[in-house]
Amino acid sequence: SVERHRVQVTLSDPLNSMVSKRKEKIQKHVRVTAADKDSAVKKAKDHYVKRGYKVHSAEHVGMVNEEIELDEELEDDAE
Repeated sequence: SVERHRVQVTLSDPLNSMVSKRKEKIQKHVRVTAADKDSAVKKAKDHYVKRGYKVHSAEHVGMVNEEIELDEELEDDAE
């Protein structure tokens, strides 16, 4: 069965137009629809890698009950 997971991803943006920000680590909390924890973490990583980010770590935080797909705008806790 498909469940909704919360994943915390630590990433940096090597393509940022501001050189000083390229190594800056950003934390994002995303909600991912997946069958299990491992595939949720993989899906979150792939989502950012595909967009050119460098993913440093991704960890499973917990479960979500709402019907929400991967959408960083909803849970964006960037520091």
